[in-house]
Amino acid sequence: MAITGKQTRYLLAVVLLAFLLDLVGASRSSAAGNELLFRLADGSALHVTAAAFDREQVAPTVAMIDSFPHGSELTNLDLEVGRSVEVENRCGEETMACYDPRAEEMVVDGEPGLVEAEPLISVVAHEYGHHIANNREGGIWPAFDQGTLRWSTYEQVCERTRKGLLYPGNEGSHYWENPGEAFAQSYATLVEPATPWPYTPLLAPDPTALRKIREDVRDPVRPRMSIWQVGSPKDDGPAIADALPVDDASFHRVVAMPYDGRIGIRLQGLEAGRYRIIVSDPSTGEVLTEAPPTSGGKTSVVYADCGHRAVEVTAEAIGTSPGFRAEISTP
Repeated sequence: MAITGKQTRYLLAVVLLAFLLDLVGASRSSAAGNELLFRLADGSALHVTAAAFDREQVAPTVAMIDSFPHGSELTNLDLEVGRSVEVENRCGEETMACYDPRAEEMVVDGEPGLVEAEPLISVVAHEYGHHIANNREGGIWPAFDQGTLRWSTYEQVCERTRKGLLYPGNEGSHYWENPGEAFAQSYATLVEPATPWPYTPLLAPDPTALRKIREDVRDPVRPRMSIWQVGSPKDDGPAIADALPVDDASFHRVVAMPYDGRIGIRLQGLEAGRYRIIVSDPSTGEVLTEAPPTSGGKTSVVYADCGHRAVEVTAEAIGTSPGFRAEISTP
């Protein structure tokens, strides 16, 4: 069957459209860059995007980051290595690296140089310090804003913030007094001792601060939960092996607080018993916070502890005292 002129024009249009679609697809693939997967020293893998660089060119940057003190959080990182102009467009003028905590993405200059005499390793280590904090438990504030728990407790971040000396999470007028930034620069100092210190001298790292950071990196603090049981349920409820006899209307327990952070207490009275919770300073007796009972014998309170290395928790009966079960969470 002969092909008419109209059919010929139609076929040419289809071929041209397919060609253009291939060009668009190739353009998108090129814009996305090289998607690379690197095997790290511990056997885990790191995903890297590099639009303008090949594996051999990117490898030194990956090896540098892998040499930093780190934990399993490294595998959560998305690393992008770009040209200087691309990094400045993403991160800001005269910037060699930046970090996005929401995406857990770090952008690094693949054409290293010096910015204000600060070497690339210090800049990248600072941004990786943010990534570490972003993957650690916080205390009063998120670790990204205040630094990791051992470090921030040692540096008295909570007390100094209450005195108006530090400003957790402030990326504006009090940037240099932001402990989240100071933590990241302290981590950079752990990696490269020659890293300059432009932040508040209150948080300039000493050997103990650097040791606390290393501990927070290698052995992250996990929230702790303890059970406080007084009395045993009656009827068909299971007996509690370590239950205490109920012979008083007020019960006390001292709870260790090795780190600044929030202590949470949830109490359920047995046999419809009702209790008031009081949290106090065990050395002075000062009441730090308290909570009255609610309906159903339930009581709860959360207290942001700052500077106390222990608190006393009191469960004070309202009326009869058949016992209770309390869950106590601490950093």
